[in-house]
Amino acid sequence: MKYVIATAGHVDHGKSALVKVLTGIDPDRLMEEQQRQMTIDLGFAWFTLPSEDEVGIVDVPGHRDFINNMLAGVGSIDAVMLVVAADEGIMPQTLEHMMILDLLEIKRGLIVITKTDLVREPAWLEMVENDIRDAVRGTVLQDFPLVQVSAVTRDGIQGLVGCIQTTLSQSSYAEKHGDAHLAVDRVFSIKGFGTVVTGTLRGGFLKTGEEIEILPVGKISRIRNIETHKQKLTIAEPGSRVALNLTGVDVQEIDRGSVVVRPKSVKPSMRLDAQVRIIASSSRGLKHNDQVKLYHGTSEILARVRTLGLDVIQRGETGFVQLELSAPLVCWKGDHFIIRRPSPQETIGGGQIINPAPDRRYKRYAERTLTNLNAQRVGSVWDIFALLLEGKFLVSEAKLEDIFLKEGLVYQDEVEMLRSHAEFVEFSTICSQKNMLRFVTTRQKLYDLSKVINSALYDTYQRSAIAPGLLISELSKKFGMQDCVLQSLLEKELLDEDLAFAKRYVFLKGRAIQFPDKDLHKIERLNSIIEREPYAPPSLEEIQDIVGNELLQALLFTGELVQVEDSIAFRENEFNAMKAQLIRFLERHGEISLAQYRDLLHTSRKYALAFLEYMDRSGVTERVGEVRKLKTSG
Repeated sequence: MKYVIATAGHVDHGKSALVKVLTGIDPDRLMEEQQRQMTIDLGFAWFTLPSEDEVGIVDVPGHRDFINNMLAGVGSIDAVMLVVAADEGIMPQTLEHMMILDLLEIKRGLIVITKTDLVREPAWLEMVENDIRDAVRGTVLQDFPLVQVSAVTRDGIQGLVGCIQTTLSQSSYAEKHGDAHLAVDRVFSIKGFGTVVTGTLRGGFLKTGEEIEILPVGKISRIRNIETHKQKLTIAEPGSRVALNLTGVDVQEIDRGSVVVRPKSVKPSMRLDAQVRIIASSSRGLKHNDQVKLYHGTSEILARVRTLGLDVIQRGETGFVQLELSAPLVCWKGDHFIIRRPSPQETIGGGQIINPAPDRRYKRYAERTLTNLNAQRVGSVWDIFALLLEGKFLVSEAKLEDIFLKEGLVYQDEVEMLRSHAEFVEFSTICSQKNMLRFVTTRQKLYDLSKVINSALYDTYQRSAIAPGLLISELSKKFGMQDCVLQSLLEKELLDEDLAFAKRYVFLKGRAIQFPDKDLHKIERLNSIIEREPYAPPSLEEIQDIVGNELLQALLFTGELVQVEDSIAFRENEFNAMKAQLIRFLERHGEISLAQYRDLLHTSRKYALAFLEYMDRSGVTERVGEVRKLKTSG
C-alpha cells in the first residue's frame, strides 16, 4: 500500500530534521531554506515501513508567513504528524495548525514531541504532554497517540515508525467519488522530458499514455511518464505521491492549484453550497457579503460569502453559505476547505462542500433552501431521493442519476439501497417508439397521485351523468408528465385498483353511464338518421351537431359508436356485422379486394376503405398488394 502523511507544527520545532531522520532525505530543497534552516515551501520525502508499505511525507512550513503553503500540503493526506518541540511546548503556530487539522477533519495521525535531548527534567516533559492533551481536547486530534523522539540521538525513532505503521493501517481507500484527480502542488521542467507536475493522486488510477485534462485551464495533455518516489511506473495508484511527465503543455500553463483529471470527468465550479464553522477564537463572526480566501486542495481563491438563513455566523457557530468564487475551482461534494480573512490575515474557520455545482443563487431566507441543504449535508441516499421528489409525483431515472452524480454518488452503486426500501417504486415505458424511459417514485407518491385523480373524477361525475371520465391528455398535462407515462402507471396497476384507462379516458372501474331521457331522445333521432344508410353513416362532425359533443364522447366510450377513422364511426351493431361478414368471406375465399368489400356492404369506397384500414390496424387483416387476407399469428 502507498500512503501520504504531512507534518504540522510551529516553526523550528524540528519537523524537517525529523523527516530527514525517517527518510534520509532533506525535504528543504530550496537554497534559501537550507541557508535560513527554515522551511518556506513544501518539501517531499519518502520511506518504506517494516510492513513494506510506502510512505510519502509532505513537510510543511511552520512559519505564519507561509500558512498558504502549509494549507496546500495538508489537503490530500492519509494522516498527519503534529510536531511539538519538547523545550518550547505549545506555540502560536502549533495552535493554528491544530485548528486547521480539526477544521479539515484529518482524523488519523500522531503527535510527536521532538528535541527530547534538550530536556533533562522528566517533569517538564510530563507538563508538555499535559499541555498538548489539554490543547487537543474536543478536536479530531484528541485520541492521537503521543510519541517522544530526538532526531539528534535517534531515541524513540523506532517506536515512532511502529506508531506510523499502526496509524496508517487504519486508513481506508474508500473514495467518495471515482474520478481520478491529482491536485498539483509543484510544477517544473526537466531538460529532454518537458513539463512535470507532482501531487497526491486520489479517486482512481492513472496510466502512462493516458489522455488527461488540466483544469481549470481546460488544457488536454497526455501522460508520457509516471514516477513515484523516483521509481518509474506504468500505473499510478490512488493514495500515492506521483510525478507526471506531461506532453503538449508548457510549465507556464500550469500553476499550483491546477488539477489533473480524466477529460470531461468534472467541471470547475464558480459557486459552491457549503456548511462552514467559524472558530471561537476568530476576531469576529462571518457576515453576509464578506470576502474570504478559500483554501481547497492546493488552490487558493478569493470568494464572496452569501450567508443563508441568517446575516452573521457568529464565532463558535456553524451555518450554511453560498460561496461566489473569483476563479474556477475543481472540487467534489464532501471536500473540506479552510477560509481565512484577507486583511488582517487570520484563519477564521472551515467547512465542507455540500453541492459543488448549484444551478442558481438562492433566496437567502427561503425555508426550502435550508431544508434542502440540510438534507444534502446529513441525509442518506434515500433522503436525497425523497427531497428530489418534493413537489413531484415521480422523476426520471436519468434525472435521479444526474442529481446523484452532482452529490458525488454513483447511481448504480446506490440504487440497490433504494430498491431495498419498501417504499421505492421503479417502472419503465416506451413512448412513440423511442427508447425505453425509466422512472422512479414512492408508494406514497403513487397513493397521493391516485387521490388527486379520484377527487377529479368524483367532481367530473358530479357535474355530468354521462361523462366517461377524464381525458388522459388533460391529466398528464396537469401533472407535468407525458401521456404514455400516466398510461403506463395505470396499465401496470401501480395506481388505485379502481382506476382504469381506455379510449383516451381515465375512469373508475364499474362506471356505468345511465343516459337521461333528454339524451335518449337525441340518440333515437340519431338512430333514425343512421337507419337510412347504416353502412354510410353521418360524419362525426354531423353526429356532434345532432347530439352534442358530450353525448358523442359518451357514445364512443360505451362502444355504442365505434370510431374507425377521424371522421367516421359506425354503430356497434353495424360494426359487428361488417366485421363478421368480412371474416366469413375471407374464410371462404382467402382474400378480398376493396371493391369486393364495398359491393358486399352496398356502401361507398370511402366507408369500406376506412373499415378495412381499421381492421388492418387492429390485427384482424393484413394488406397484401391490392387485397386483404386474414392475419395469421406470428
